[in-house]
Amino acid sequence: MTVRFGYVLEAVQPGAEADIEVARKVVDPEQQDPEELRQELRPWAEAELARLKREFGLYTAEYGAWNDGQSAYYLRMLYIVWGGEDVISVHVDDSPVNYAGVRVLANQAEAFRALRASKGQKTSSSDTSQSSLARASS
Repeated sequence: MTVRFGYVLEAVQPGAEADIEVARKVVDPEQQDPEELRQELRPWAEAELARLKREFGLYTAEYGAWNDGQSAYYLRMLYIVWGGEDVISVHVDDSPVNYAGVRVLANQAEAFRALRASKGQKTSSSDTSQSSLARASS
């Protein structure tokens, strides 16, 4: 079971069920200081917005743990108002949980998911066995 960390940049779409992913990048907090990675989120997001020539709008950039490729627990979230060429404003939301805490939460969630999946397989295989027994006895 491996917990992955990364950056995700999304365009906020008012009224839509989900935001649109613009860019993502895997990062390794075991090889680089997690606090350094937190600080590098904004320059990465700004560089991606400029490189992709994104239009005016609201974007979110997140640094955190991933679960099945989706954001699970964040360490830092940025709300960026992008003007088309540069940042108009940014709101920073740092998680009250530190890197070690996010790693523990992500590992616990992964273990719980694996346990539920194994119980689901046992349940479905025991259901199959029980229905086979019922057919054999009739």
